[in-house]
Amino acid sequence: MVDGGWRERNSEWLSSFGLLNCNGWVLGGELEIALGCDICIAADSAKFGDPIDATQALNWGLITESVASSKLNSRAHEIAATIAVRAPIAAECAKSNLKAAFSMAREDAIKYERDLQVISLATEDANEGRLAFKEKRAANFKKR
Repeated sequence: MVDGGWRERNSEWLSSFGLLNCNGWVLGGELEIALGCDICIAADSAKFGDPIDATQALNWGLITESVASSKLNSRAHEIAATIAVRAPIAAECAKSNLKAAFSMAREDAIKYERDLQVISLATEDANEGRLAFKEKRAANFKKR
């Protein structure tokens, strides 16, 4: 199995989540973009590089999920909608935590995760999330 560390290294520049859906041939710069995204959904007919089919790409960890071509866009929209309704600061903290976990000793990573939890729980969005849950309504996050 291929080491998945490339995804952590290549997505550092993006604080929010990168989601890509792939159909057909994925070559050159398109392949670089796919490898840099946090979530890459591919049609089962997609081909990557030399050519690697979607099943092999999934087994190697190059993509997150493989679906039928007819379901590709709806699956990508479903995942994007799930991420979009979440508190953005909490999502960014989670991504920062995952990136850090690759390069820190376990004790340091645990401390870093606790620090990020303190940050995200002290935001206006965290208060909005708790209030929305209590009032049984959708939260209106403002990234504050």
